[in-house]
Amino acid sequence: MKQLLALTTLILICLNIRAQEIKGESKTIEVIGITEQQVVPDEIYLQIKLKEYRRGSQKVSMNLLEENLISLVEKLGLPADHLTVEDFYGVNWNLKRRKNDDLLASKSFKLLVNSVAKLNDFIELLDDQGVQSVRISHYNHSEMSELKANLKEEAIKSAKKK
Repeated sequence: MKQLLALTTLILICLNIRAQEIKGESKTIEVIGITEQQVVPDEIYLQIKLKEYRRGSQKVSMNLLEENLISLVEKLGLPADHLTVEDFYGVNWNLKRRKNDDLLASKSFKLLVNSVAKLNDFIELLDDQGVQSVRISHYNHSEMSELKANLKEEAIKSAKKK
């Protein structure tokens, strides 16, 4: 019994001494450099949802709504390839009454605008009745990789100054 107690005490002392060892601690200094820059996006992507509607008993067609949107884009001086179709779907909201079997179509577009001024002009000239919603889906800067590289260089320079 005494031998077991002595052996256990010896093992615990060895483990405690081993825990106090310093293993390969390198003598380095770590410095962090921080830089910030505000960037105004020059690529603003809008999602525009058009929906057919009824004006009295007449249905305003999707073709007419789409033509109005295309002419608005041309009026603002934006290239035609900045407007793309994102989604298309339809719904018959009057199923219970069965008076009209017309399908009311909805179409979603994505528009690339290069400035906030163009965005404001677009919103002002947009027809309210045919538009279901307009939102900014995302935005970006065309020279983002160059900006990140410049900021990284500035961060390294500020870290070296410290």
